[in-house]
Amino acid sequence: MSEGEEICPKCGNMLILEPKIGEVICPKCGYVLSRKRVVHTPEWKAIDPEDKLKRSRVGPPITLLKHDLGLSTDIGDKNIDFQGVPLQERENIVRMRMWQNRLRTSGKEKSIASLLSKVNEFSTILHLPQTVAETASYIIWRAVKKGLTTKRSTSGLAAAAVYMACRKCDINRSMKEIAKAAGIRAKTLGTYYRYLVREIGGVKIPLTPLEKHITKISNKLKISTKVTRLAVTMAKSMKDPDLISGRQPSGLAAAFIYIAASFYDEPILQREIASVAGVTEVTIRKRCREILESYNISIKLR
Repeated sequence: MSEGEEICPKCGNMLILEPKIGEVICPKCGYVLSRKRVVHTPEWKAIDPEDKLKRSRVGPPITLLKHDLGLSTDIGDKNIDFQGVPLQERENIVRMRMWQNRLRTSGKEKSIASLLSKVNEFSTILHLPQTVAETASYIIWRAVKKGLTTKRSTSGLAAAAVYMACRKCDINRSMKEIAKAAGIRAKTLGTYYRYLVREIGGVKIPLTPLEKHITKISNKLKISTKVTRLAVTMAKSMKDPDLISGRQPSGLAAAFIYIAASFYDEPILQREIASVAGVTEVTIRKRCREILESYNISIKLR
C-alpha cells in the first residue's frame, strides 16, 4: 500500500490488507478502501519447510546445469495422475515419454546436453559443491557460444571445464583426480584445459596456494595438527621465486610435510607421502634438498 492508503479516511485507524480476498479494509469500522488488489504472497500457510515445498505451485529456479535451463516439463516415471489414481493407458504414456525425450533436444542442444551431463557426472563422482558444477556449466555455455566444442572430445571438454571451475572456486582438486574421474589421461586433460583458457579469454584462473596442498595431503595421511601447522608456516615463509617457479606444488607440499614430521620425530615413509601426493620419492628428496640448501630452518619446541 502507498502512504495515502495506510490510514482509514473514516475513522483514522490503520488499514490492513486481507490476502484471501485481496481487499484493503479497516479492522475497526469495516471500511473497504479498494478491491481486487493483486496479492503476491501465497494464500496458504505452511507449518514447516517440507509442507511449504509440497504446497508450492512453482517450478525449480533456472539452472545452467541443463540445456533448457530447467524450464521444460517432464512426464514423470510414476504412472499415476495428479490425484494419485493409476493411469489406464500406460502404453500410451510410455510412448509419449519416449517421444518427449527424443524431440526435446535439437542437434545443437544434444551436444550441450551431453556436455552438461558429463559435468554433472564428474561433479558427483568428485563430490564437488553445487557452485563448482554451476561454474563449470557456465564455462561450457561460453565455449559452445564461441564454437569451441565442435569435433572435440565431450569428456575432455567437460573435465577441463570442471578443473577450471575448481580453480576459480578455490576447490583443491588435481588434474590426476579429475582425469581419473573422467576416464582420460591427465596429459589430455591438460591439453583441453589450456585450450579453453586460451580460446575463451577473460577468465582469470587463480593459483592454488601451497598451504591447501599441504592440508589436503595431511588430511589424507591423518598427520597430527602440529606437523601440519609447522609445514604451513614454513611454506608461508618461503619467498624464493626460483624455488617455487616450475615446481609441482604437490611435490613441494610433500617435502614440507616430510621436513616438519622429521622435526617432531614423527616418522612418515616417503613412499606413503609420495603415494598420496601423486609424486615420486625422488621428487620429494630433491625438493627437501633444495629447501634445506636454500633456508636455515630452526624450530623452537614448547
